[in-house]
Amino acid sequence: MRVWVEPGPPTGTRSATFGYGDRRGRLGPPPRRKDNHMKSKELRGWIDHRAQMLWVCMKSLVLMIVGVAVAVSLDGLSDDASVALSVAVGLIGFFLWFAAFGAVMDIATMRKDMDDSLRSTAFGMNFEKAPFPVYFVLMTVSMLGSTALLIVMLNA
Repeated sequence: MRVWVEPGPPTGTRSATFGYGDRRGRLGPPPRRKDNHMKSKELRGWIDHRAQMLWVCMKSLVLMIVGVAVAVSLDGLSDDASVALSVAVGLIGFFLWFAAFGAVMDIATMRKDMDDSLRSTAFGMNFEKAPFPVYFVLMTVSMLGSTALLIVMLNA
């Protein structure tokens, strides 16, 4: 596929309107690093970013559990309200599980992006051996299991 690009900056620089291009006007991805690994600082930043997302999901799940427990303990829910709250708990619980699952998958994938200097450290060796399939199972059981139990409690 050919794309017309107006003459712009020299090769390898980013045009404000057309992205990266060469002198012939062909668009392409930004220049890649030759070693194809993240620097240690970049990797730690991305891991921290995804770990914060996982932490937010867990805090939201705990708040949802506490909120539903308080609502049920007040005995003020009608049948219609408990059905509506059950649907809301199911949707929110599934969304939180989906977001947390993506965060754990991203963190697991980042094992391949370590450069050799980070891989040789104690952090790198432990990170490479981490049992991420076990983390997936524990997270799924805790998040979807607590959501299902909340729905059962609301409809009991």
